[in-house]
Amino acid sequence: MKTDGLSHPKTKRLCNHLDVPLYQAVGILECLFGFAATYADDGRVSKYKIEEIAAFLEWDRDPAELIDALVASGYLENHEGNLVIHDWFDHCADYVKKRIKRRVEANGDRWQ
Repeated sequence: MKTDGLSHPKTKRLCNHLDVPLYQAVGILECLFGFAATYADDGRVSKYKIEEIAAFLEWDRDPAELIDALVASGYLENHEGNLVIHDWFDHCADYVKKRIKRRVEANGDRWQ
């Protein structure tokens, strides 16, 4: 997570929606971003069930509560029925951007 993410209003909103301390919200976000970088490098996490996402993040409460809080806080967005990490390509790690660019060049795939 970028250092400004620690004090970002979206992070504070996530804390409030989930009733968790900052360190737990930051851990949730780090796990979410790691999950996306590995399994959904286009930022579209809805190719997985919310239960799978919650399990990866080790969320032990209702998976819908987690996803709803991530949407309400602004970290996830609903694009035409797909849950997408907000501005993922702008903020993901450089190695993820390079992987996406190589795939686009090789296959003509679109990122989003």
